[in-house]
Amino acid sequence: MLMATGMPPPKSGGRPQATVNPETADLSLKIDCPIAFDGRLSLDGFERDSICVRHYAGHSPGGIAILVYDGAGKEAIMLCGDTLLYPITPHPDDLVAYLRTLKYMKGLQDVALVLPAHGKAIKRLHERLDFLEKHHEHRLRLTYETCKRPHSIWQIATMRRYFDVFVDPAKFNPLAGQEAYVHVELLQLAGGLRRSHVDGIVHYFQNSGEKFEDVYERVQNIIDDENTTMLMRR
Repeated sequence: MLMATGMPPPKSGGRPQATVNPETADLSLKIDCPIAFDGRLSLDGFERDSICVRHYAGHSPGGIAILVYDGAGKEAIMLCGDTLLYPITPHPDDLVAYLRTLKYMKGLQDVALVLPAHGKAIKRLHERLDFLEKHHEHRLRLTYETCKRPHSIWQIATMRRYFDVFVDPAKFNPLAGQEAYVHVELLQLAGGLRRSHVDGIVHYFQNSGEKFEDVYERVQNIIDDENTTMLMRR
């Protein structure tokens, strides 16, 4: 997989060898109180009308947010994990699901404060949602324009101005590679890009040279289609 993207493999050494074989060891975690649906929090006999749970996938498939309302039930503090972050942007595992989550969150009108898992608190939810939508639109555009000529995932991830920080092409960086990959994959799903193999590495290039705006319109249609996710496509 790494060789197909063009990313260099991780360097061996520097860390102690694992003493557990992941193929035979039980690495599962016991879930004492699963949350199966949105709405009022109900866990093992504990219920509170003032605490609501929402499923917000994208950063991870099972991502949730917890909304804690005040006594009058008018304003809430939202605990959102890594789904929203500030000042950095979250790493999406499924870009379709993540952009759909941003759309769902725009329907929240009663959130006074957002508390992410790390970073700074978000005081203006809708401003942050607008920023994240524009951020991913810009990255989709940059990815699409770059692929006027064939590029590998790693060439895209390590080009100038793709990230705010420098990504060393010679060093293993799976998060950078995955970030580029989910944007390429969405553009491919929208019919804007296609792929080919060059010297054993997968390269992507524009399918027909159409305007980005036309491709992005199809991206928006995919986001609106509740039956489509990138995870399903994989």
